[in-house]
Amino acid sequence: MRGKGGFLRILEAFIAILIIAGAMTFIYVKEIPGKNQREDILNLERIILETITNDAQLRQAVLNGFGNTESAEGNRTLINSTIAKLVPQGYTFLFKICNLDEICGLDQRSSFYTKNEIYSERSSVSSTLETYDPKKIRLFMWEKD
Repeated sequence: MRGKGGFLRILEAFIAILIIAGAMTFIYVKEIPGKNQREDILNLERIILETITNDAQLRQAVLNGFGNTESAEGNRTLINSTIAKLVPQGYTFLFKICNLDEICGLDQRSSFYTKNEIYSERSSVSSTLETYDPKKIRLFMWEKD
């Protein structure tokens, strides 16, 4: 009966390897959808921003949407409704129009809070045929809580 002790140790080592491999596989598989989701959302943001920059009316709305005037508010409403049509259900968004030389981030005093990851892309709108006053638009998206 000398061989039983060795066989048990080999069996214990094999079971330990299976447990570790199972845990590593579980962690690896759980991480993969997060990367795909991140890439999908960033691609969607790029498509939305391309739509805005390629449409003359929306491009003009970005250029005129900076400031606190009534016409600027109307331009931001047009941009907001266009983005809302393109954002999938389950996600919410916020956009900001800034000068090219400004840092265009979320304000600390913004009226939202989320524990989810926020994805952000930006695009520059340099001019139309009538004006040259370049702006940038930054789009923030995140999953609803």
